[in-house]
Amino acid sequence: RLKSIPVVVAEIIVGLIIGYSGFNLVEESTWLETLSTLGFIFLMFLSGLEIDFSIFANKKKTRKPKTNGSPNAVLIAFIIFVGIFILSLLLSYLFVLAGFIDNVFLMTLIISTISLGVVVPTLKEEQAMKTTIGQTILMIAVIADLATMILLAVFVSIYGESSGNMWLLLILFAAGVLIYFLGKYFQNRTFVETMSKGTIQIGTRAVFTLIIFLVALSETVGAENILGAFLAGALVSLLSPNQELVHKLDSFGYGFLIPIFFVMVGVEIDLWSLFSDPKVLILIPLLLLALLISKLLPVALLKKWYDWRTVFSASMLLTSTLSLVIAAATIGERMGVINSDMESALILVAVLSCLITPPFFKKFYVKPESEEQKQIISF
Repeated sequence: RLKSIPVVVAEIIVGLIIGYSGFNLVEESTWLETLSTLGFIFLMFLSGLEIDFSIFANKKKTRKPKTNGSPNAVLIAFIIFVGIFILSLLLSYLFVLAGFIDNVFLMTLIISTISLGVVVPTLKEEQAMKTTIGQTILMIAVIADLATMILLAVFVSIYGESSGNMWLLLILFAAGVLIYFLGKYFQNRTFVETMSKGTIQIGTRAVFTLIIFLVALSETVGAENILGAFLAGALVSLLSPNQELVHKLDSFGYGFLIPIFFVMVGVEIDLWSLFSDPKVLILIPLLLLALLISKLLPVALLKKWYDWRTVFSASMLLTSTLSLVIAAATIGERMGVINSDMESALILVAVLSCLITPPFFKKFYVKPESEEQKQIISF
């Protein structure tokens, strides 16, 4: 039964138990802070790596469905995300008018983001990755992940210390394009394949060099280091790495650095101070409701092709949000846009969304029985 709880959420709960909210066993340490930051950077890298850009490619329709036609996944996902973003913007204005937060931009990002790190494993567990609805859910999450990460970089450029230098982000993306073409050129060279084996492991070395370079470059141009890490992951994904390398990177990240980051997130949350602030206590259920509304209404568009159980389960899974909310809350607190209590409340809402929504998806999602239903949609 514990399989319904994402591992990262369990790690945050452990942090709550041993941190300020629990037994207060963890002391401040430069080493822990450094390892936590590296974990955050590697998490953003793996988030970019999880994006499967091949789903944007055109595929021939294998068979025409009997009813209602077949939805174009890219178009439908884009329309749904635009709906999610517009609705998030309107809901954010309500939070500003109610006095919960002062920055509409930050709140819009927090409400509109979707956790690809929760969506992908949940779809895999339910064997829904290759179904029409699974591919549509994945596409919406991918577009949301890309859009909110880029908008987070824009937010930092506008409200950060180096505001007005947003054009410098073009340098970062230009470097990414250049690296992509260089990687494509050398990827299938014989000497590269030879050096990928044994003790050289050139592929692994190249990936870590890429992360360090783009993280350093993103900080140099005034962006957050996580944007460089995310871009590095997206570039590696575009170059279609072999699965053995991906497995190594996953093992290193989720086996060592990333758990430290999530445990430290839980350690730094002080639930008792949250409970002592009535304003924050009211914000938590209202923000959870906003997350649900922002996904339920736009995803209702899928009712044209699917039954209500499928549509409801899809909207619930897309409500889950974690990594980017933590990123946005951390950055917002560091920039002085929100206080530490608000940061903890936003992270707590993200954790709650991951505890609540995946079980709803598993309960209401109906696995396809016929081969007709299993056909992958045409893009």
